[in-house]
Amino acid sequence: MSNQTQIGTQLILLAAGAVLLYYAVIRPARKGTKGDLPRRVKANAKQKTGAPTPTAAEERPVEKKKVDPASPEGMNIRFQHYLEQHAPKQRGVELRRWPMDPNGYYPDLELVINEAGVEQRFAIECKFRSKVEDGFVEFAYDEQLKRYKAFEEQTKEPVVVMLGIGGEPESPAQVYAVPLVAIYQPYLSEQQLKGFVIEDIELFSYFLLAPKK
Repeated sequence: MSNQTQIGTQLILLAAGAVLLYYAVIRPARKGTKGDLPRRVKANAKQKTGAPTPTAAEERPVEKKKVDPASPEGMNIRFQHYLEQHAPKQRGVELRRWPMDPNGYYPDLELVINEAGVEQRFAIECKFRSKVEDGFVEFAYDEQLKRYKAFEEQTKEPVVVMLGIGGEPESPAQVYAVPLVAIYQPYLSEQQLKGFVIEDIELFSYFLLAPKK
């Protein structure tokens, strides 16, 4: 057998061996990855385009935010419940909550009074503070006050800050109803508060006696 014949035979055997190796070893190993490949490519494409990919946290139901009852936010909520329990029980008067808003744009409550076909609406922000400190009560911070003012301007609905001071949120020592138009700073002095004090039995007298538009 000539050298050329021997080389040709060896090349044929090598090619045949490569084909057998591919079908016997390489191809079966690749079959297990075919199903995963599109998912990986799809995931990479989403990451490149910025499209959100669902996570386990996103798939779970959204849990209601837990608030410490002893925290400032928790005491405000407790005071709000106190006001709701003392809402006027009479025809044409409805006290309801605003929709939940994570940005804090909406006030806490809305009082709707419909009398003789004339409807009045008031937005109520509920605040509770344990005491007056150095002659002043800080009931909000600057950004909050700006949001209240913006809400009142955009909706044309009067905003009133119901402020409970002293005692417990469920039984405040004193309650004040302060219209937002009378507030220029996120705090009020004791002297200012004197003009807005109300009695427990008249919690909503400010609204019920408000002049009709």
